[in-house]
Amino acid sequence: MERLRVHIGPFSEKIDHHSRILLLGSCFSQEIHDRFKYHGFNSSSNPFGTVFHPEPLARFILETLSGRVEERMHLREDVHLSWDASALVYGMTENELSERLSAIRNIWREKLVKADFLFVTFGTAWGYKHKENGLIVANCHRLPQSGFDKEFSRIDQIVWIWQEVVKALKQINPTIQIIFTVSPVRHYRDGLIENNRSKAVLHLAIEELRKLTNSYYFPSYEIIVDELRDYRYFTEDLVHPNSLAVNYLWDRFTDVIMNDETKKISAKVASLRRQSEHRFIHPESEESYHFRLKTSSDIDQLLHDHPEIVW
Repeated sequence: MERLRVHIGPFSEKIDHHSRILLLGSCFSQEIHDRFKYHGFNSSSNPFGTVFHPEPLARFILETLSGRVEERMHLREDVHLSWDASALVYGMTENELSERLSAIRNIWREKLVKADFLFVTFGTAWGYKHKENGLIVANCHRLPQSGFDKEFSRIDQIVWIWQEVVKALKQINPTIQIIFTVSPVRHYRDGLIENNRSKAVLHLAIEELRKLTNSYYFPSYEIIVDELRDYRYFTEDLVHPNSLAVNYLWDRFTDVIMNDETKKISAKVASLRRQSEHRFIHPESEESYHFRLKTSSDIDQLLHDHPEIVW
């Protein structure tokens, strides 16, 4: 069956297995990060968990780079949480959480200084502003909505803060390549009309940023929505792209951002991953023993030939 084909602009720099890759933003960033890791790349993603809105995402980078941080924490029952992170980042005491947040920032400052590529996925322009601290939070931590003002961010607000982010990044890492994308995940709870308006704001903000900061745009949203256009590419909630869709997107992505040699090595890594994960009906058999031995030998040879691969 024929389908529409989204044009993807050229990337001046190509990713290979020597590249240091960072991904931040919505859960879609995590999906692509998982593919990078599976194919042997040096990739890190979302240290504060999934962040959908551009403002808390920008705040994480700016505060991490500057080192000027006043942690914003909340006690939910007996668990200490951060307004800037998901519930996966927590402490049983305020000091424990503060130390954990500080350790993450220290690690990621080094990563941002050394990164070759930063992928940023915006999820929504709808944010929840905490009434006490006046900031859009990364996560509401299941608090009543009465504690927040729901706010629709303007294009100029997003452009302004992300210009500051890119400026700060370029000062400490002049060669970093920044690639923006918009998550194809629908924020259905906001309403479909409201979701479409939100995605439009994100697209227009990124277009301004692309021109102002010499960054790139990868059309993940358009590939899922316009190329695939079928609910069989979504999970049962009809909102999140399924593995079939993400794999298709990964193929389109690698076509434009990797050269043929990198794609060849990447395919070899994936093949050996599948072999190493193979489960035998008779694991004690001689056949399975020789298969595992051969796979182990092939992995060792690949890592010898390409020590830059992260296995």
